[in-house]
Amino acid sequence: MTYVCCMRRLFLAVVLLVLLAGCGKDKGESATANMTCPAAAQPLSGATNLPAQFPTPSGVVVTESNTAGPSTIVKGYADKKLGDVFDAYKSALDKAPYSVTKSEHDAHDAEVSFKGESTTGQVRLGELCKGRTSVQITARPQ
Repeated sequence: MTYVCCMRRLFLAVVLLVLLAGCGKDKGESATANMTCPAAAQPLSGATNLPAQFPTPSGVVVTESNTAGPSTIVKGYADKKLGDVFDAYKSALDKAPYSVTKSEHDAHDAEVSFKGESTTGQVRLGELCKGRTSVQITARPQ
């Protein structure tokens, strides 16, 4: 009788684990990809302090610009998918007077490192929510 009781419990435990495993997210799906985007921040009204020819792809909204030592840090967003914003920055920064020194694109974030106009730096992108990508540009004198 004890053996039958233990086997039933084991069977129920296995069934429960299988059912719970089926309730998980698909691989590659993030929690942020399904979130509804909050209200967008207001565009920056002043200068970004980036070099004059620094590219800003269509749809990118700059919301703040700060300095940290010699570096300028600019933040913003684009109401576009991460891959689209990554491709736009990579293409724009791969033209004179800039060049791409390194780039990386993962499922939920991406980076494009650049040099040009006596500046080096990086554009960091992240998946904020469904259809919105965060943008952070760090530029420092070369």
